[in-house]
Amino acid sequence: MVRITIYLALFAILGISAHSTELPQELPAEVKVVERIEDFLSDNPGEALVELQPELRAQTRFYTLGRRVSGDRHVAYARGVNSYPSLRDVTATVRYSGAIITYIQVSVTQTSNLGRVYTTSGGIGQRSIVFVVEARSTLQFNYNVDIYGRN
Repeated sequence: MVRITIYLALFAILGISAHSTELPQELPAEVKVVERIEDFLSDNPGEALVELQPELRAQTRFYTLGRRVSGDRHVAYARGVNSYPSLRDVTATVRYSGAIITYIQVSVTQTSNLGRVYTTSGGIGQRSIVFVVEARSTLQFNYNVDIYGRN
């Protein structure tokens, strides 16, 4: 009986401490437009600037062209995984010919938000397409291309 009481007491203590209902404090923020940081510093003597460095985390961007239609199927794909020791501007050119293209889905994982996907020839409703996947100032360039079409 004593063991059960001790276990129940210990369980109650651990359960209470694990489920804190205290919410974080919401902080007020004053938003001002500052044309020049030098003006801010002269208006606020004694303030010191310590610049934080951004983290270069990979983010995925999605692009689509066309739409899925009844009777289409996954007809082709392209994949690439690339990492670089310093920031690079990179492109991948994808060429397809075969079925009538209905839909293209492209996902690009990169460490910047600078990039685009564009066609250079062909397209939806045609039997061929050439398009470029581009990322700028990135340490990582991973892409997945899925092409759907029908005969």
